[in-house]
Amino acid sequence: MRVCLDARCLRKTVTGLGRYAEQLIRGLAAIDRTTEYVVILAKDYECQPVEQANFRIVRFGGRPDTLGNVLGGATKIAALDADIFHSLHHFLPFGIRGRTVLTLHDFIWLDHPDLAYPNRWKGRLIQAYASVALNYALRRANHIVAISEYTAQRARDRMAPRVPEMSVIPHGVDERFHQAARRHVSGFATTEAPFFLVVGNSKPNKNVARIVGVMALLVQKVPEVKLRIVGRGEGYRELRSQVDSLGLTQKVDFYGNVPDEELLDALQKAVALVFPSLVEGFGMPVLEAQAVGCPVITSDRGVLPETAGDAALFVDPYDPWDIARAMETLYRDLPLRESMVRKGRERAAGFTWEETARRTRHVYNLVMGQSLPEILPVRQVLAPAAGVQA
Repeated sequence: MRVCLDARCLRKTVTGLGRYAEQLIRGLAAIDRTTEYVVILAKDYECQPVEQANFRIVRFGGRPDTLGNVLGGATKIAALDADIFHSLHHFLPFGIRGRTVLTLHDFIWLDHPDLAYPNRWKGRLIQAYASVALNYALRRANHIVAISEYTAQRARDRMAPRVPEMSVIPHGVDERFHQAARRHVSGFATTEAPFFLVVGNSKPNKNVARIVGVMALLVQKVPEVKLRIVGRGEGYRELRSQVDSLGLTQKVDFYGNVPDEELLDALQKAVALVFPSLVEGFGMPVLEAQAVGCPVITSDRGVLPETAGDAALFVDPYDPWDIARAMETLYRDLPLRESMVRKGRERAAGFTWEETARRTRHVYNLVMGQSLPEILPVRQVLAPAAGVQA
């Protein structure tokens, strides 16, 4: 069996989609030395996620979600002569032949374009594009891999009454996070100013601007704490201006994108990860923090209660006072922090990339047992399915 993995979501700047693609490929390499895998990478991505005899790397094109790939990518993929084509991002090229698997991460482009893109008109344009491209992918895929039950249910709601074959296969956690040990019994570093950690880009759904505002409330009661922000994006210039206007220049530090080793170090030292995101497909930073033993404060809605289980403090992501109270409580309450550390590690222990790979490999076996699908005509591609909003 030859499986083609479209991993062009792997970029120089690490994203959630890129981390998923990289770790799934490595997980498949760890458990499967017999299946032939062809991994598609973008031309400008120089790294190689795996070196193994049954893995072959090919490079063409750029981002897989571009109009050029969606309209014209099928011919290049057909030349690879794979039994299964697995798109590790949201879309499938129009007219693609053969058996296909689609990993579905979220519906933020369709449901919340204003949270995905600060520019309203850009968000609306991408929403219109995604409504057509994702509608086709959902109709065309032989099997959909949803990364959470929350995302799977959104797909069922949109595709009803015709619901495609679907499996819920959550992300794993890199083994380095599982192996990392806490440096201090108290749960955060005592040799430097205590800090809360934020991990995320500057898109509105990450809610970073609200967390900065929360710091203005928190330092009134706990003046010794700081905020460390890891991530980058177009909106960080505005965030820095917000920090300056609130007089928090000495309280908020921007670290940009950092390698995993530095992220691990920050998680080991932080009082807690603060992740009150407004909408997510999974929320990988939550599990990574739990694996390390870093307490988590996260949103009480969407997918995040599913991801965090009972091992987090949940807050209303729209209520700055609620977030501030949770941060102060966790900072002052040592027994609570220790409980969060224990519960978090227990929760994260059940998530490994090898298990994600095993379940994905099982999907390939299921798909190989299906007959080849017919090619959808263009009129069906452009006509929204019942429940799908254009």
